[in-house]
Formats: sequence, C-alpha cells, structure tokens
Amino acid sequence: MPPSRSLFLTGNPGVGKTTMLVDVANSVVAELAGNPNVKMRGFYTEECRQNGARAGFDIVSILPNEGIRLADVGVEVDAGKFLTSVSARAPLARAGTKGSGPMVGKYVVDVPSIKANAIPSIDPSIQVKESATSSGRDVVTLVLLDEIGKMEMHCDVFLETVHKCLDSHNCIVLGTLPTPRYGHVIQAVEDIRARSEATVVYVTKQNRDELRDHVKKVVMSALRSSAKDISDGESFASALSAYLYDRDIGAPKMNNKPGASASGQAASRQAPVRNWLGPRDVSQVTKAEEGLNDKKKTKILPCGPLSHESIPSTVLLLGDTASPLPNDEELCYAERSMWIVLGRMVDKPPSSSTVSREEYIELKTAILSSGIAIWDVLSDVHVKGPKPKKKAKKESAANPVVEYVLERKSIKAIAFIGAKAKKSFVSHFCCGKSSDELVLDGGRRLQLIVLPSSSRANSRMPVADKAAEWRNALVR
Repeated sequence: MPPSRSLFLTGNPGVGKTTMLVDVANSVVAELAGNPNVKMRGFYTEECRQNGARAGFDIVSILPNEGIRLADVGVEVDAGKFLTSVSARAPLARAGTKGSGPMVGKYVVDVPSIKANAIPSIDPSIQVKESATSSGRDVVTLVLLDEIGKMEMHCDVFLETVHKCLDSHNCIVLGTLPTPRYGHVIQAVEDIRARSEATVVYVTKQNRDELRDHVKKVVMSALRSSAKDISDGESFASALSAYLYDRDIGAPKMNNKPGASASGQAASRQAPVRNWLGPRDVSQVTKAEEGLNDKKKTKILPCGPLSHESIPSTVLLLGDTASPLPNDEELCYAERSMWIVLGRMVDKPPSSSTVSREEYIELKTAILSSGIAIWDVLSDVHVKGPKPKKKAKKESAANPVVEYVLERKSIKAIAFIGAKAKKSFVSHFCCGKSSDELVLDGGRRLQLIVLPSSSRANSRMPVADKAAEWRNALVR
C-alpha cells in the first residue's frame, strides 16, 4: 500500500500555526462539500480564557468517534464557521497546583480528557461514519493533528495512535509540531520528522499569509485524488520547497532560513539524532570532546536549561560557558564543579570524586526541587583539551536567558557562578553596564548575585564556606 502523506507546520509559539490549520480545514470543506470520497477528522487546540485571562487549553475535536464525510455537507456551508459547528470542546489543561496531575509549566494536563476526545478523533481503527451517497470508491481522510506536544504526550497511548494514523494508507495528515525551546529537543517529535513521508514547513509572521494559500492548494490537490492515488503527483516537499524547515534531526537549531531543498530535508532525516559525544563518565569529560576546534569534526551541542517539571523556580543559577550535551541527557552538567558545592549545600556531598548515575540524578533532583534552575550565560560549549591556534577574537553567542526568565515569573533572582559569568551576562544583556539588579519590561526587577566560583582553582575559600554563601543566596 502507498504510505500516507503528512504535512506539519512548525514555528515559534504564537506565530499562527493553529490558525492556519483551521483556516485550511475550513477551506477544504467549502471547496469539497458534497464530495463522497473525502472525510475529515482530528482535533486542534485553543486557549481557554476566563475573565480575559488564559485559564488553560481546550481540545476541539471533530465529532470524536464519528468524524464527518463531506458528502453530507451542503454546498452552502459557511467556510469560516464550519469546524466550530461540528466540533466538541473538552479540557486539555488548566492552571493548577502541584500534585493534582501531570504538569506542563503551570498547567495540569487532563489525561482522561485526551483519551476520551483527542484519541478517538485520530484513531484510524475507529471508522468515520459512512454516507448514503458514497460512490463506493476508496475514500481519503484529512486528519487534523494540532498539536503533537508535551501536554498530549502525557497520555500513554497518544504517540502510538499518532503513528497508527501516519501509517494508515488512506490518510493525509495536516498537523503542527513544536520547535525546540532553549535547545531542548523532544525525541518523539524528531521521530515523526524522521519519517520518510513527513514534510515540515516553517511558519513565520512574514510568510504565513502566502504559505497558507500554498498549503490550501497542495492539501486540496491531494484530497481530490482517491486513496489509491494518494502518493501520485507532486509531493508536499517539492510543492512547498520554499518553506521547508531546515533543521537536522536532533539538532537544537535551524541550519538556514526556511527554504531548504526537498533533498536537503530528506538528508536531514538521515542525520544521527546524537552524534556529538561518546559514552561519558559522570565525573569526566570524554576525549571525544577534545580538539573539537577542527572544522571537520562534528559540532558539539550545548545543554539546555534545567528546572523541575512542576516546582516553580525562584532562582536561576548561571555558569559562564555551556556544558556539552551528553548522549544520556540525564547527565547534563554532570562534569561541572558546581555539584561539589551544591551537594554540600543540601547535605548531599558526593561520596567520591566519581559518582554513580543514580547518585548524580538524586542530587540534581534535590537541587531542582529546592526551586533552583540551572543554565549558562553563553551557548558556546567549553571543551577540554589542546588550545586552538589563536584567531581573530569572535564574540561568544548568548543563550536567551532574559526570554527564559520573562516566561517564568516565579524567578526572583539570577545568581552567577563567579564574576566571569556575570561579566558575560552584563556584556550581552545590560549594555555593558554592571548593576545589582535587572529591570525587565513591565518593571519587574530581578536581583543579580555573584557567588564564589566553584572552581577548584578558587581554593582560597573552603568548600564549606562556599556552600554556606551559596545557600544564603539560593535557598528562598
């Protein structure tokens, strides 16, 4: 059987992915109303607002367990309102408190609602109702999937059902995917991007109007074919080549601006998800990280920010240069000297210079549970080994630290591991003017604190004294 074709929209939050998906779906209904060989099913997500403020998110599903057949839709249908008229709304997540269910940010995910509403709307084993006007030919089904995100993934059967849908021979999928945030790549999203039939286009505020028109055209063209012909004709990738999402599988950042070639996107699927580091011991940086100034060697990716999944962070602890991303992401930052001080600070000092994976994870969890988030000012990875030949000095790139704290209103202070880290921060985010606080848009103020360096080179202060000073600054 020919594979399904799937088209996914990706882009920054708020850029209009869901709006585009709904607009395309309504246009499909308006143009193909009365067609006996086209069905539609699936779900999309919308904000739930109360008293003008966001209270959470809703699942809007197209008649779960039923779906629609366009043969039953009158040609006079109001294109802009059709989906609303045939959809059922149910909660996806609501603002809540720790312990009331799985959380994404400040929202508690309603897993039973996902199972009852989103899952049956995309499960190909649940057949869309038949129409009395069916021509008897194979039908093609447009499945809406908005989005394949962290909230939906808390449902244990969600990803399995998504892949069943993508495997279905008579489905065309129109969905949305999140982009990596702060360098964090979601493996389940990468697995979908790596599928041979998946095409991903990048939505921006600049291209979304023209891209919407192109997406409407290619989706409409695909639906006019029967299920047997679903893989014939121009592919989504070639038809939308000017908008393709150019990011290697597993990489945290895009290679270029939208417009990678179809062959380039196919090649990115073959890139290893992680080809950066060999197996690493918790206490040491591996030799695979040495000498990476050689342009021929694979670029090492940085670790992203660490924070507790459900406990809000009150302090952001920043080092200077980034740690390399290990194969086992549970071991992010494991090689850093800060853990010696942090361990003493929470009465969990490492038992030896080489700690086990379990001991490290236990210590990391204790620190994150105390409301401390961890990251670095700079995104350039620090590697040990021979120093590269001197070249013209190039300014290091910074992580989006200010964006990170803007999204986390619980953070009251930023603490720097040593004066060098604060100097880098001031250079990138304070116009070079040092201060004891950072003033954000809206007047929110964050205290800026310089901690004693955790480096062993800073031996003038005993570890116990460092831990006491860190505790006073970090534990709130």
